[in-house]
Amino acid sequence: MKKKTFWAFIVIIVLLVVALFPYSITKQESGNKVYKSLVYELTIYHEKINDTEYYKEGYSLSCFGKEITNSTSQGGL
Repeated sequence: MKKKTFWAFIVIIVLLVVALFPYSITKQESGNKVYKSLVYELTIYHEKINDTEYYKEGYSLSCFGKEITNSTSQGGL
């Protein structure tokens, strides 16, 4: 019985690591970076707005597809 419990524990740990380990997606044209996993998505903004001197900066965090926080701001150079 202890072997089954041990292997069940190992499988749960491996599934949690896979679900929480992010991979990176970098969008070269805008400068944004996106880190995704099965559970959450973190977007770091740093992009110019419509070829002006204004830019958008900040981050956004969503979990299971629902946005939790968004701290983006717009400013000039």
